[in-house]
Amino acid sequence: MDPLNPFAPLDDAMAAACEQAFGIAVRIEPWADVGGYGDGGPDPDRPPRAVVGILSSAPRIEGAGGQGRNEFGGPGKVSGQTVVVGLSAATIRSLPYELHPGDRIVLPNVQPPYPTTFVISRLLPTDLGELELFLNEA
Repeated sequence: MDPLNPFAPLDDAMAAACEQAFGIAVRIEPWADVGGYGDGGPDPDRPPRAVVGILSSAPRIEGAGGQGRNEFGGPGKVSGQTVVVGLSAATIRSLPYELHPGDRIVLPNVQPPYPTTFVISRLLPTDLGELELFLNEA
């Protein structure tokens, strides 16, 4: 038992129950960066791994700011989709390497026309040791 987190076993049990109820297959494909965003290829030092994560997605509308106005006279808006995969602390501990922005996430059980391959744009660790992966469509 981790003396810094006596609730870790309970957290792991709850995460496993959530993954069983709501989880989706996720394939992590680490990407070797060779200079620019999107450049490179699969990282031979970090092999792909199949895990289970919790997928969340929601529409996102942001004000474009500036002086722009839309056809109705209001400020411009930009719409998009926020896609996040949450990985449990137990899953993170099982990985033999760290994830990085630019690594690929594949959702093998999602069928077109929905996107199946994403790029990690941002990683957000939680206070429970979980990791939220903010994704952009690849």
